[in-house]
Order: sequence, then structure tokens, then C-alpha cells
Amino acid sequence: VDITMTDTPGQMDYDRLRPLCYPNGNVIVLTFDKSIPECFDNIEEAWMPEIQHFLPNTPIVLVGNKKDLEYDPKIIQEAKKIGYHPVTYEEAKKAAKLPGVVKFLETSAKTGEGIKEVFEFAALYALLGMGQEKPPSIFRRLFSKK
Repeated sequence: VDITMTDTPGQMDYDRLRPLCYPNGNVIVLTFDKSIPECFDNIEEAWMPEIQHFLPNTPIVLVGNKKDLEYDPKIIQEAKKIGYHPVTYEEAKKAAKLPGVVKFLETSAKTGEGIKEVFEFAALYALLGMGQEKPPSIFRRLFSKK
């Protein structure tokens, strides 16, 4: 089994280079920063169209990073000063209904929460669910939220 992970830069300066990383991709792990709503907005406005163009029918695991900041009083206070709020679980869950998204997970690099699950799900999906819109029944049993 050979797993290659590529972290592609999101900045517009890399728009022409990023597609070079896409060929032969089996699963996309699309990550956004929950503390920056603009990152979340870019999922629908920029990333989904790019993914549909270069990797149609490739399953997407949507990941909200920095879960620990969603309820952080300091982050909330700073966000209010400039007129926004951290992305909530409920808001992110709506994006999980976008075409191609097979799973939504949240992580925190600070606490380590959810990171192992992201890699396990992506690897297993690539191995067992290749090209399937819906995961095999083993996925429903292993990765369904209880």
C-alpha cells in the first residue's frame, strides 16, 4: 500500500501549479480553518469548482481545523470586533452536503482531537471505497457518528 499526501497551498499565486498535484488522487482531504470564516467561504466559492473541474467524482473528506477555537472567548471577542464569528459545527455540517463530500470531521492540532480519524478515514476510503459515491457498509459501521 502506497499513500502519498500532498499539501497544496491555497493562495491564488499557486492556482496554476496546484493542479499538477491532482492526477491520480483517490481522496481529497479539504481542510478549512474554523477560526477564519473566509477560509470556510472559499470551500464553496473556490475549492469545490476547482475540485469538480480537475478531479470530478473524487470523494472529499471535509475537515474543520482548529476546533478548539470555536468556543474560545478570546477568539470570539476578537472576531466580534471585526464583524464575524468562528465557523460553528452546524455551519460546517451544511457544507458537508455539497456534492462529492463523503464525510465531515473536525480536528484540533492543539489537542490532537480528530486527527487520527481523518487519516484513517481517508486511507480506508481510498483503499476500500475507490470511486464510490457512498462508502461500503463497513464504513457506515466504522465511521458513523453515534
